[in-house]
Amino acid sequence: MADRQTGRLIDANPSFLDLIACPPATVKDAQLTDLPIFNTPADLDRLTGLLDHGGRVRDMDIDFVNAQGEMRTGVINAESVDIWERRCVLFAVDDRTETKRLELEVIDISERERRQLGQYLHDDLCSHLLGIEVMQTVMRKKLAKLAGADLAAIDKSRDLVQDAIRKTNRISRGLCPINIAEQGLELTLTELCRDIEEIYGVGCRLRYDEEIFLKDHLMATHIYYIAREAAYNAVKHGKARNISLSLTRTGDTAQLIIRDDGQGLPKSLKRTGMGIRIMNYRARRIGAMLDARRDGDAGCVVSLTFTPHVAKNGGPADDAIV
Repeated sequence: MADRQTGRLIDANPSFLDLIACPPATVKDAQLTDLPIFNTPADLDRLTGLLDHGGRVRDMDIDFVNAQGEMRTGVINAESVDIWERRCVLFAVDDRTETKRLELEVIDISERERRQLGQYLHDDLCSHLLGIEVMQTVMRKKLAKLAGADLAAIDKSRDLVQDAIRKTNRISRGLCPINIAEQGLELTLTELCRDIEEIYGVGCRLRYDEEIFLKDHLMATHIYYIAREAAYNAVKHGKARNISLSLTRTGDTAQLIIRDDGQGLPKSLKRTGMGIRIMNYRARRIGAMLDARRDGDAGCVVSLTFTPHVAKNGGPADDAIV
């Protein structure tokens, strides 16, 4: 419990002290800003802002380093209360460190399996189908020399094989976008928009205020999959007819925004859906802030704010945006 006016800690139970690894004497009457759990000022600002807005906070994720230097992950629930004419905040922190570690381990395993499957489709199955297409082409040439040969059937089968090659390539790109390193994030996102238009028949447009080339291909891959998940959610869950993706830069900060005109963010996806959880995981992996919210009366806006190590217009990159 803490005093809202002075920002000082009033009382803390042993479990909280164990979590932050501080003895009672060191936290008595301490400022909240001096506690390890709020060693990132933005977290305390976010908690205070949510309390000012609604009087309570539910399931706010927080990452911090305790007094022993251990990285911990928790969830904060807080509520404003009046005690002896003092405005206070009562908050509880649920330690999710081990749960989060296991969750990220499972996600990492699924990521590796996904990449392996994408590479298999690209390197093995696509090559196999191309071999079949070549055999069909040779067979057609031989049949064309025979009188009365039914070429329509073999042309139809070859069309089906070519369609299978295109679909397999598309699935492979979605599972493992190996072309990010070769052609950059912008063209990869352009291909994503084209795939969505071809598969679902909805409008999907990409806008760049200026080109941003990422040095870190792992960061680019995570950004791509966040955009992909948000766009596909807009179609599948939001029933959107139009989707826009924009990547802009302001100073040292870049922002990716995915906006749609669908039915808005489903409540089932907001906190517990696997899609939004994986998007949050990817955002944390690249040190980014992810926000998903309804866009007024209709549609949804997903924004990813990050500070990448990039170069502009394809030039040499330093350690920041240039």
